[in-house]
Amino acid sequence: IILLGEAGSGKTTNLKNFTKRKLDSESEKLVLFTSLAKLYKDFNDDSLNEKLVSLILSLGSKAERRKIEGKLNVEETTIFLDSIDEAIPNYPTVINDIKNFSIKFPFVQIITSSRFTIEDVSSLGFSQISLLKFNRAQKSSFFNNWFVSLRC
Repeated sequence: IILLGEAGSGKTTNLKNFTKRKLDSESEKLVLFTSLAKLYKDFNDDSLNEKLVSLILSLGSKAERRKIEGKLNVEETTIFLDSIDEAIPNYPTVINDIKNFSIKFPFVQIITSSRFTIEDVSSLGFSQISLLKFNRAQKSSFFNNWFVSLRC
């Protein structure tokens, strides 16, 4: 799935909220959230799955690389890869890497986000969800609810 929208439309906020809901409802499943640009910057591994395994290990996992990679191939594993459009300029292989990852790990649910400017997304076969611009009332409601949630 790819979440499309203009800058500031709430793509990252929505992905973070989806991640939290998924973690809350399926605590036994593997659920990851990361920015693609940060993942590629921080981990020089060859493939996307190796980068993800390195990320998991950096978060304190004591599991062996082989076991973590095995977990990636389990149904209902969900990986949120934020901002594909921000990764492409510095890491032009990212679209091909995601495509190869989805072939190697067909049971993993990949959810990513991008501005509408990205061109090669259709080649990935993602289902697309587009965020529309907020109207004035929706902006007001969003910010009021945002600041209320920060107080909790």
